[in-house]
Amino acid sequence: MNENERTSSAPVWRPAWVWIDGYSPAFAAQVHATERWNGWACPRFARIVAQQVASWVVAQPEAGYTGRWWWADLETQQPDVAGMLLVLDRDADHYAEPDLWEPDGDGMWPIGAWSWVWRELDADEVEGIDHDPGLRDFPAYAEPGYIEHPRSEG
Repeated sequence: MNENERTSSAPVWRPAWVWIDGYSPAFAAQVHATERWNGWACPRFARIVAQQVASWVVAQPEAGYTGRWWWADLETQQPDVAGMLLVLDRDADHYAEPDLWEPDGDGMWPIGAWSWVWRELDADEVEGIDHDPGLRDFPAYAEPGYIEHPRSEG
């Protein structure tokens, strides 16, 4: 490398299946290859999978959600089906504001990255999944990314 070339400091993302540890179905994602939040994976999702994550999360009343989510305009935060802001409505009795997720610079939504307990599925857990995320062209991955987590018998 000559002195005019620079090494990119952009994060390295790789395809994976993730789930909220011990709780959720698995979702197709990209995870940051080197960063973790308190030991947990930091995923980001294509728009269609972000919708599936939102649909599952807001259906969990014990997590303080109302069952509603929508796309909104980034600037006005008003509902807009073509919007880029993902809004997860929270129970007003316990939370002052809804969760707002906007896409990163690559057009992927880092829902719960650096704040939720996302775990990457191990290779043996992925065996039952029909799609190999390693063969997908992220972020263009547009197939459903929601599967039931293969729980082990205990």
